[in-house]
Amino acid sequence: MDCRIFDNKLEDFQKGKLPKDIEKAIEKHMEKCADCRAVYTLEQNMNTSFSAYFGIDQLEHKTVRNEIMKKINKNRYRKNPVKKFKYKILADKKKYMATAAVLLAVCICIPFIKNLGRLSLSNAKTSTRLDSTGASPEYKTENAIIVKDEKQGIQINYYKISKDEAVKMINETYNVTKSVTSPDNKKKALIYGKGEEMIEEGYSKVILQDLTKNEYYVIELNDKSSQLTVKGITWRNNNHILAIIGYAYGMVSKGEYGAASGGNVYDFNLDTRELSLVYKTKDDYTQVISIKRGDEFHYILNLQQIVDANIVKEYQENITLK
Repeated sequence: MDCRIFDNKLEDFQKGKLPKDIEKAIEKHMEKCADCRAVYTLEQNMNTSFSAYFGIDQLEHKTVRNEIMKKINKNRYRKNPVKKFKYKILADKKKYMATAAVLLAVCICIPFIKNLGRLSLSNAKTSTRLDSTGASPEYKTENAIIVKDEKQGIQINYYKISKDEAVKMINETYNVTKSVTSPDNKKKALIYGKGEEMIEEGYSKVILQDLTKNEYYVIELNDKSSQLTVKGITWRNNNHILAIIGYAYGMVSKGEYGAASGGNVYDFNLDTRELSLVYKTKDDYTQVISIKRGDEFHYILNLQQIVDANIVKEYQENITLK
C-alpha cells in the first residue's frame, strides 16, 4: 500500500467500513510510514475533539469536518454583541418562557403563602466547593501560574502488584508509553491505558518499577467525579514525579472549543504519597502537553492553546520549581 491509497482509504478506515484485510494493510503501512501515522494521529485527535464538542450542541458528528462546519450556527460566534444577544435569546427562549411562567405562578400564590406564615431563611445552609485545581498563587508568569505545593483533594490509589501482572500490562506495547527512568537509575515509570501515543480516551495507570527490589506498583487517581487522569509523567527527582493531569474523556476543556490532550502539572511524592498542584495554565483553553527535564529545578513545558475551532497555537515555556 502506498501513501496515496492510504489517504483515499483513511476516512473509511476511521469509520470502520473497510474489510479486515485492507484494515490490516493500513495498519502495517502506518507502522512503516511516519508521515501517514502522523496524519492518522492528527485526524483522530481532531475527530475526538469535534465529537466531544458537538455532543454538547447535540449535532451529529461525521468524520468529514466540512460537513460539521456547515452545521455550526455561525451567529453564535459573531463578534457583534447585538447578534450574539439575539442568538442567545432565540436559543434559550424556552427557558425564558418557563422562567416567566414560574414567576407568574409565584406572584399569584404569594397572598396564599403569607397566610400560611413566613418562611425562615435563617436555618438555610450554604456550602462552597473549591475547584479541584484551585490554589493560592506564589507568583504569576505571562502564560501560567506557578503555585506553592498545595495538596489537592484527589484521592490516589497506590498499591503493589505482582511481577507477572505488571509484565503482562507492560507487554501490551500498543497500550503503554515509553518508560522514563529516575535520575539515580533505580526506578522506572510508564503510563498504561492511554495508548503508546497517549491519544486514547479513558483512565490511565502509572506503573512504577523499583529496579533495586524488582517490585512493581500502580499509581492511579480515584477521582471519577471530575474525570481527571494522568496524561504524562517526568521525574522531578528520585522520589518525586511530575504528572500532567487532565480530562480522561475527549479533548474538551471548560471552554467552548476543544482543548489539547493535556492538563495542569502536579507533583507526586512517592514517600508521602501526596499530590500537589505546582503549575496551572492561564486559562481553560491552554494545556500542558509534555514536560522536558533540564535538571532538578528547571523544566521546559510544551503547551497548546486553542484560539478557535480551527487554530491551535503551540509554544514552549521555561519554568523553575524549587
